[in-house]
Amino acid sequence: ANRTQAGFLGACTTISGFATMFVIGLANALTPAAARAFTDGGTRALNRILAKNALVMGTAVGGFLLATILAGDWILAELVYNERFIGQGPTLAWLVAGVLALSASVVFGNGLWAIQRPKLNLYADSVTLVVTLVVALSVVPSSGAIGAAISICVGNFAGAIVRALVYRSASREA
Repeated sequence: ANRTQAGFLGACTTISGFATMFVIGLANALTPAAARAFTDGGTRALNRILAKNALVMGTAVGGFLLATILAGDWILAELVYNERFIGQGPTLAWLVAGVLALSASVVFGNGLWAIQRPKLNLYADSVTLVVTLVVALSVVPSSGAIGAAISICVGNFAGAIVRALVYRSASREA
C-alpha cells in the first residue's frame, strides 16, 4: 500500500513538474529583470516588474490548476498513465496548487534578491519546511499521497505568505 501511494505521488509530481519547470524558467528571466528595474527605477519599478511576472505566472499556473481540477483523473489515467491512477486527480490538483504558491514565493524571493536582501528568504524557507513537516506528520499516515500533496501545498502557501510579508517590509526600507 505504501509503495502504491508513493507511486501515485510520484506520478502526480511528474505532471505538476511541468508547471514547476515553467515557474523556474520564468524565475530565471525575472532575476536580472528585477535587479535592473530596481537599479534603474527603485522599488516602484521593481514592484511593477514583480507584478507583471506574478500575473504571467499566476495566469499560466492558475490555468494549469483549473485544468487539473477539471480533468485530473483523465490526465493521469487516459493521457499519461493508466486506469490505476483514476481517483488521483485531487492529489495532482493539490500539487499544482502548491506550485501556484511556489510561483508567488519566487516572485517575492526575486524581489528580495533585487534589493540585495537575499538572506531574508531564509525566514520563508524555514516556515515552508516546518509547516510542511507538521502537516505531513498529521495527515500522511492516514491519507497517503493526497496527504503528502496537501502538506506540500499548505507549506508552500505558508512560505509564500511569509516571503510576501518579509519582502513588503524590506522593500519599504530599501
